[in-house]
Amino acid sequence: MRAIDRKLLRDLWQMKGQAVAICLVIMSGVALFVAQIATLERLRITQQEYYNEYRFADVFASCKRAPESVARQILAIEGVESVQTRILVDATLDIEGLDQPAIGRLVSLPDTGRPELNDVHLRSGRWPTADNEVLANESFAMARGYREGSTLGALLNGRKRTLVITGVGLSPEFIYSIQGGASPLPDDKHFGVLWIPRKGLETAFDMEGAFNSVNLKLAPGASGPEVVRRLDMLLDRYGGFGTTLRANQLSHWFLNNELEQLSNFGVVVPLVFLGVAAFLLNVVLNRQVNTQREQIAALKAFGYGNFAIGMHYAKLIALFVVIGTGLGAAVGAWLGNALVGLYGTIYHFPSLTFSLNPLVPLAAGGLSGAACFAGTLKAVLGAASLPPAEAMRPKAPPLYRPTMLERLGLQRMLSQPSRMILRNLERRPVRALLSVSAIGMAVAILVWGFAFMDSIWYVIDSQAYDIQREDVTVAFVEPRPASALHSVRAQHGVLHAEPYRTVAARIRFEHRDRISGVTGVPRGVTLSRVLDENLRPIQLPADGLVMSRWLAKALNVRTGDAVRLEVLEGSRPALDVPVVELVDDFVGLNAYMDLDALGRLMGEADVYSGAHLRVEPALQATLYRKLKEMPAVAGVAVKASSIKSMRDQITANLMYSVMFNIVFACIIAFGVVYNNARIALGESARELASLRVLGLTRAEISFILLGELAVLTVVALPVGCLMGWAISVATGELLNTEVIRLPLKISDFSYAFGCAVVLAASAASALVVRRKLDHLDLVEVLKSRE
Repeated sequence: MRAIDRKLLRDLWQMKGQAVAICLVIMSGVALFVAQIATLERLRITQQEYYNEYRFADVFASCKRAPESVARQILAIEGVESVQTRILVDATLDIEGLDQPAIGRLVSLPDTGRPELNDVHLRSGRWPTADNEVLANESFAMARGYREGSTLGALLNGRKRTLVITGVGLSPEFIYSIQGGASPLPDDKHFGVLWIPRKGLETAFDMEGAFNSVNLKLAPGASGPEVVRRLDMLLDRYGGFGTTLRANQLSHWFLNNELEQLSNFGVVVPLVFLGVAAFLLNVVLNRQVNTQREQIAALKAFGYGNFAIGMHYAKLIALFVVIGTGLGAAVGAWLGNALVGLYGTIYHFPSLTFSLNPLVPLAAGGLSGAACFAGTLKAVLGAASLPPAEAMRPKAPPLYRPTMLERLGLQRMLSQPSRMILRNLERRPVRALLSVSAIGMAVAILVWGFAFMDSIWYVIDSQAYDIQREDVTVAFVEPRPASALHSVRAQHGVLHAEPYRTVAARIRFEHRDRISGVTGVPRGVTLSRVLDENLRPIQLPADGLVMSRWLAKALNVRTGDAVRLEVLEGSRPALDVPVVELVDDFVGLNAYMDLDALGRLMGEADVYSGAHLRVEPALQATLYRKLKEMPAVAGVAVKASSIKSMRDQITANLMYSVMFNIVFACIIAFGVVYNNARIALGESARELASLRVLGLTRAEISFILLGELAVLTVVALPVGCLMGWAISVATGELLNTEVIRLPLKISDFSYAFGCAVVLAASAASALVVRRKLDHLDLVEVLKSRE
């Protein structure tokens, strides 16, 4: 080993505390990158394999009732490779021990053989054969504790039936099992998918020789939009409710939006962490070069050239990167395995296992190396190009002159050590600024980590208490006249009821289109309201459409544009409607109209899709039993249960993931503050030793050094809070998807937590530095020359 390499190892050992802190910072960024990118890769591969093996359809369409003979006409459409017709209905479930109604989505199975498309993976049990036998989807069965032989009641077309569960299944159509509506999260205790032999549904719903749902597989190279257009035309006479491509299928749409968010998060968060590591390395290396000027001169005197000197410091950086990346890859693999297990509880695949592609840690190493070398390039070049004669000369002492306080005559208000602290800060403003920036970054990362959770809780609370102020939402089997509303309103326990009308429509603008529900909202509504981003009620215009900003973005629509509204039910009117206002809502892609205006559009009056209810808490159980027995009621959503389900899932799943980020942020906070303290000690060791020789006590020199760190930390706290807010603003848009949007909301607790962690790290670092001061070798330090 060459002498210069032995020096490298000695330097590394002498700064071992700082080296550990820097390696932990790099490890944190690499671990998050490896975990999230590897998890993303496994999810995408598993998704595609599942789709291929179980023949996930490319096109989905539904109608009111079409004869089976139409399937041959669908197959004749150019580009269609295979067709599967079926019956799909939602039914109210009567579950023992559950007062409120649950919803079951019943999907027919072929009477013989397996489904040609959207096949079902049998997790346990056997295939159903009798009319009253069903397979239950895994998440619903687990939530309700169902197993083979369990029974549940169902209201099928007004007649109560007892269904027997013969097994548990999975389907690519329901990887993310959700009913749809205002909540973007599953409620597995109150919504389940049940697969039942087709003859059982044909008899119950008078669908012999007919279907109301059809799935298509497209031939390679087929034009999806053209197939959709022709299928819509074909099903129009049979009450078609619109055709969608796979991209907009509910489960696939949710999963892809989650993968998009994970992709953004998996790159942005590690980049921020690695940026902090690069900044930290830059500060450390610059100060290392300044304290080793004589050593650099000696090395050049012994024949080492600029390149060798530059490589010496580059090797030091490379060691940090290699160690940090190695630790990060190991921790990232462990964390990735935990994340895959977490996603397996939300998205249901036959098998989801973690495996680490070697290219992922290599990419992480390249990313961390690029960040660290870019951040320290100037310091390395400065060390390599330092002339020997200049390096042998100690740095010129700082310019001493009265400080601002002294010029104002306020010096007598402070003790001598306090004045020394202020002089050091004022005479080295660049160093002070770098220290404040480094500590501020630690605060910023912690604030940023908590901002995500603050925004989620804000959305949930806003949806629950400001937007949806009802207790219960009742959906009718099909649009009903005012008498159905009066019947619900008259039920014992109902305090207030407000109707709503929802129609499925294809909204077109130029060459873009989306199928969306258009919700009719009555004037003076007090329960389910339309609010702007500041939670102020929006008065819907007498004519025209109010649209979610994200739906407008998908259609490239601006306020004042006229969109083509093609209603997919009733008389199926189609006309141009102006977009009057865009609303920044939180969940889904929505469109709203005044209830009377929607009625005029549909050519109907006082026809409703359901009602929002305020109910008497003591009479809820009685009301739920009554609603279960009403044939006109297709489903009942209880807000309290939905909110509890959302909170439980976020606490159990998203909180778990976010907490990893916060733990890594705490590591970074300690690493930054500790490095800053050790560097300050290294730079001030000679001055502090001189003061000890002149008679100052250990407590007094500790006060001078730690007091300076305390001032820098206190100044850095508000700066860090501001930086945390700025990073949250800059990255917030990357976390928004068509499924959910998170407005930036940072609580006082998040700011307080970030400051508290940094203060704790500062206190711990101060204890370490104080111990070093107590063991300061005065003779050795005074021998050295700056």
